[in-house]
Amino acid sequence: MSKKFQKIPIHVVEYHNDVLTPIYRCIGSKHLPLQNSSLIHFDSHPDLGVPEDFDARQIFDKNILFQTISIENWILPAVYAGHFSSIVWLKPPWANQIKRGTYCFYVGRDKDNNKLCVSCDDPYFLSDCVYVNEVSMVDKKLVTLHVVDVDDNSPPTDILPPDQQYVLDIDLDYFSTQNPFLDMFPPGDLSELTRIYKFQHSDDQDVDGCLATRRKQLDELRSWIEKMKSGCGDEDEEDRGSEEDGRLDEIFLFYIFFKIFLFFRFQSFRRIVKNYENKLGRKLEADDYDIIHGAGCATGEPPLPHHVATNEEIRGNLKKVENILKNLPWKPVMVTVARSSIDDYCPKHQVDFIQSGVEEMLGSLYRDVDVIHSY
Repeated sequence: MSKKFQKIPIHVVEYHNDVLTPIYRCIGSKHLPLQNSSLIHFDSHPDLGVPEDFDARQIFDKNILFQTISIENWILPAVYAGHFSSIVWLKPPWANQIKRGTYCFYVGRDKDNNKLCVSCDDPYFLSDCVYVNEVSMVDKKLVTLHVVDVDDNSPPTDILPPDQQYVLDIDLDYFSTQNPFLDMFPPGDLSELTRIYKFQHSDDQDVDGCLATRRKQLDELRSWIEKMKSGCGDEDEEDRGSEEDGRLDEIFLFYIFFKIFLFFRFQSFRRIVKNYENKLGRKLEADDYDIIHGAGCATGEPPLPHHVATNEEIRGNLKKVENILKNLPWKPVMVTVARSSIDDYCPKHQVDFIQSGVEEMLGSLYRDVDVIHSY
């Protein structure tokens, strides 16, 4: 039997992945069950990525886990650990990364490489190459994901399993959000990154073929990033092209055309790097190259949401959220709130106004609350 807080704690953090710390403390203090809770997640982003270099066998080493997760991939590790079996992503109209609907799938460990993976073949997961057929998983956990378009006319009331306790999670960028890459890169460079990183997928394409193509594409792009980090230019590509000049027979002709194609695409990538260096006024560091790679991975269809709301819109959406929460059959065990302003997803000039409105709304709704600022 879980304990009960005298006042519902509201933990406010800056970076969204930092909400896992108070959630784990709540589990440790037995206020939240160890397994099968729900997460009610208001956000402009699903945050359902998978940490790229995380060995899933270390899932219960919280120090390693907390060092590995980031703002876009903190939820599924908690699912794999068994803490959440139901996720409800309530999204504003401008968020379209996953279509509305109910998805039941497994989160598990890939038995070939020990990485976290999912059995859902939605393009959101395919583009990151984290899909694996459930027969290739071990230690898998079943999760139900509800993707809900928030509509004031029909607030959802049946999104919680019977008697299941839940964490209410609110990202302030739900109310007003930016695509930070729009300020980092000029439109031409973003268009070029979109072309370079474009994820080709169609409904009639087989999943294995789609994944193989995407993995090859991402491996090539990562190799470019590593070359840039190590200070290598395009000479390597030019030299390799010249080695083939004397072998223009039919066997190698296609290969050479393919290498020329890659060469020009690599040159385009180098121009983006040069432009970013000029913008920053310095040579790029390793983290800067990772930002470029992240911007590329975040392009595509649909793109990252971008909607800087007016104060009137924010107040209206606060009312919609309040109406939804009023219609839930019971109160949350705890509330987590992410400001998301330092990483520029929630506009800095609006974050305090939105936070004040959220805290006021939650206090009015739940009465006995304890607001804890951890940022």
